[in-house]
Amino acid sequence: MPKELDEKTLIFFDRPSNNVALELAQKTYSSAQKPGEAEDGTPKEIQITVGEEEAVFKVVLAQSYLESDANRIWKTRRLQQLKELLPGDIQTFRSRAGLLSFIKTTGGDNILLRRLEDVLTGEQINSATEISKLLGLSHNERGRLRFIDDNRLRFEKVS
Repeated sequence: MPKELDEKTLIFFDRPSNNVALELAQKTYSSAQKPGEAEDGTPKEIQITVGEEEAVFKVVLAQSYLESDANRIWKTRRLQQLKELLPGDIQTFRSRAGLLSFIKTTGGDNILLRRLEDVLTGEQINSATEISKLLGLSHNERGRLRFIDDNRLRFEKVS
């Protein structure tokens, strides 16, 4: 993994997850809220290589997690793994709910993408597991998001 980030990516992601989520997703809620309590945000797009083609997805729904609210499961090895990542990096874990890919923000704060929308077809991916599969990530694999322009990020798998 690189030791340095481009300035734009670092400035955007190296903040509390609830603030980043509001500027990443159309709707966002925290781990202390229900999805029905989601706040309006400003969606970014993520460019992903799917097969041999490029696809662009709008971030429709995201859930933010603050390190200070970490439950007993997250206060163990998972939290430490997230803290070791660079802002904007993604770590995938397996849980009872399936595959969950978390975007690291600052410290142990992170964001879980809950819904993406293909900007070309309008098709929605409505589960965190399906989003992880779309990214090509399995348990303990990593990826990263980096800005390619003001409103678009590029996803790259790194492990």
